[in-house]
Amino acid sequence: MKLDKYFQMYEGLLAEADQAFERVKGKYSEEIHCQKGCYDCCYVNMFFICWLEVLYLYEKYEKSPSWLRRKIDRNLVTTWQDILASGVLMGEYSSEDWRQNVKNVAKLKILCPLVVNGSCALYQYRPVICRLYGTPLITGGRLEISD
Repeated sequence: MKLDKYFQMYEGLLAEADQAFERVKGKYSEEIHCQKGCYDCCYVNMFFICWLEVLYLYEKYEKSPSWLRRKIDRNLVTTWQDILASGVLMGEYSSEDWRQNVKNVAKLKILCPLVVNGSCALYQYRPVICRLYGTPLITGGRLEISD
């Protein structure tokens, strides 16, 4: 199945997310401290992106130089080991152990596997959540990212 059409539409969404971020950053510049070399927001407790974003990132990963893919692959192994060690995947959904594991993973901070040498290896292709992370989306009952 060809995804180019969907990737083009998704890239339009990414452009809108970038514009929204710039609008909010302009309005709340004292509260938003994003700058090159900072990756504080790349520590997450779970990675929530949609399948289209996964496929899009994978396509960009596949087109990356082999040395970069190897670094990302090593990071993915570490990330997977951290997730397994957290226990969030253990136990039955209805069990108290599973519920406790979910609470524990909320405290766990895992570095995104795309962070290589202190910056996002696929920055220009990063998902929407990464583009809007840390921005006040709603203030005073108003949605800030809209026009």
